[in-house]
Amino acid sequence: MTCKEIISSTQLHNSGRLTTILSELEESGFIQPYAPFGKNKIDALYRLSDFSTAFYFKFIHNSSLLDENNWLNALETGQYHAWKGFAFEQIYLNHVRQIKRAMGIQGIVSYALSWQDTSENQGAQIDLLIDRKDRVINVFELKFSENPHAIT
Repeated sequence: MTCKEIISSTQLHNSGRLTTILSELEESGFIQPYAPFGKNKIDALYRLSDFSTAFYFKFIHNSSLLDENNWLNALETGQYHAWKGFAFEQIYLNHVRQIKRAMGIQGIVSYALSWQDTSENQGAQIDLLIDRKDRVINVFELKFSENPHAIT
């Protein structure tokens, strides 16, 4: 969600209070802000980055307390596959420093960014851009697949 979306979906219309809450959640490792490519910080995308919290909200929060097999019943559902994809993306996003080192660009000033279509369609998104001072942008589209996957 963007900061604007968080404000509209909560009762936190006092931006000073929201800024404090977002800063504390970021420092605690629960969320990660991603500045969108070519946008201001206010347009940053906030992503839930704590794996346990993501699991809780996906499978436990709205489940029936009487369903002892909630997790087992969720296996191989669309919800489960979406969660696996989210967790896979989050592993990459948590290791940008290591990715830069593996690419041999750790000494180049660069920024990890995201990109999302802001038009009416809002269907396109790029998970990770590394915008480098040497005028190169590395584009990463992160997909989890249990089978070989070809981009067509």
